[in-house]
Amino acid sequence: MAWWWWWPSSAAERLRRRAAAKRLQCQAKSALPLPPLAPRLDTSKESDIAVASTVEELVARVKAGTLSSYEVVSVMAKRARECGGAQGVNAVTEEFYDEALTEARQKDRERAALTPPGSSGSGVLEGMPISVKDHIDVKGTDSTAGAACRYFQPMPKDALVVELLRDAGAIVLCKTNVPQCLMLPETTNYIWGTTSTPWDLTRAVGGSSGGEAALIAARGSLLGVGTDIGKSWWGRKEGERKEEQLFRAQLNDLQVYFDLLITIPLLLHLPRLCRWELSCACYV
Repeated sequence: MAWWWWWPSSAAERLRRRAAAKRLQCQAKSALPLPPLAPRLDTSKESDIAVASTVEELVARVKAGTLSSYEVVSVMAKRARECGGAQGVNAVTEEFYDEALTEARQKDRERAALTPPGSSGSGVLEGMPISVKDHIDVKGTDSTAGAACRYFQPMPKDALVVELLRDAGAIVLCKTNVPQCLMLPETTNYIWGTTSTPWDLTRAVGGSSGGEAALIAARGSLLGVGTDIGKSWWGRKEGERKEEQLFRAQLNDLQVYFDLLITIPLLLHLPRLCRWELSCACYV
């Protein structure tokens, strides 16, 4: 066989194995039982936190001490696993439930030590779990953009948007699925497969923030971080949810900066990200 025929096939096969290894790693973690959740969580309380209450209301209750961050994170971790996993909309890629619950306990202890409670040191998203689009850096995890050549390269620090959200009191719960290289019209790649809409699991969601959209629509996440090139985020009705208004009110001045901060470096690196895959005439 001529080398120019064999080399692309061999490179493509290496990427397929790399994608399969990453998928198996995440599946093994998802198969583990959830860490101990908050006690006395029943269906009514879960519905109250995940469905009936806005983020503004939850933040106010957490600051007032009538609800703990540990309870909120427990509910959302349970729903993210059930609704966002492979048996649901298949939106979650990386899970940080253990770390999120540990952080929630610590925040609750720090808040309880304040006099009076909630008087200082509380952010506008205090104790709220959030999801993050897969290509946005979270320290210690991959930022793949849906490409196999980007796996097993954990990021050394958080992206600026994640740092700011943590400073506002948010807790990172999980990362969510994206199209390959963020440039396909539906949220699908060879590692985690296709993300479905919660309204009809036989239909796929669009991109590139489809994992975020599906998980939040299924109420597996209260808030999420996405990015926008094709104006997909702008198609939503203004003021559809109060939590969106809260989020925009706090970060509105930085919105354009975040888009540029995340999009321009990605576009600059796309030739390097896709070099192997395009030369193989296949996407993995």
